[in-house]
Amino acid sequence: MYLDSQSSIDSYYSLAQQGQVFSAMSSVTAVVAYSTASALTGPLLWNGTGSTGNTSRVMAVLLGVSIGWTTTGATGVMGVATGIGQTSAPSSTTAITVAGNTLANGKAPVCNVYNVGTVSNAGTTFVGTHSISTAGTAAVGCFVPLDGLIQVPPGCWAAVCGAAAIASVLYKASLVWAEIPY
Repeated sequence: MYLDSQSSIDSYYSLAQQGQVFSAMSSVTAVVAYSTASALTGPLLWNGTGSTGNTSRVMAVLLGVSIGWTTTGATGVMGVATGIGQTSAPSSTTAITVAGNTLANGKAPVCNVYNVGTVSNAGTTFVGTHSISTAGTAAVGCFVPLDGLIQVPPGCWAAVCGAAAIASVLYKASLVWAEIPY
């Protein structure tokens, strides 16, 4: 299915029913700034489609992000960053905590997701979605719809990270995205 109108991108149901919506959840202990390339926290989504050995191409269209934490030693802003020029898989990766299709019997995603990884180039954009405060010790994961605002073409990446580094944070974050033929 190609997205051809605003009503198409807003319809998670239609995309999910066709097995095109995926979710990945990451457990991380520190927040890395979007402006760094090494040990970028996650979920870190790399769209390697169309690279050598993989001829099908997709556009990863981010539908939403959820972040919840149990402890924090500092305040800051978390959100989603994107970067370009990632022609090969990130290095120094750790396996994602969990990832899969939102359709119970759907296929696996073709984009790769990791808990942590080192990318070729630091982030070029950042969209803040969550504010972290030391006032409370726990926060319920809050889903923030992105409705296709962030799109990750082949050779690019997206990751949940901070506007700046935030030490001593134990959090779980989820990315929800659709993979659309491109």
